[in-house]
Amino acid sequence: MDLAKALENLKHDTRMKEWVLKTNYATKEELQKSIQSLPDLAEDCEEVTLEDKPGFGD
Repeated sequence: MDLAKALENLKHDTRMKEWVLKTNYATKEELQKSIQSLPDLAEDCEEVTLEDKPGFGD
């Protein structure tokens, strides 16, 4: 994979947000549009806590 492809794959990675904005690789509006286009998967999630795991804290 070349560098341009790798950067494109990381463009919307939240860990890269500050760098993407600082280097003008994407605008705040582009990132906001990307976030708004994500599907809401809340109903497909299951909430767990560490206390629910057997053997935790023994």
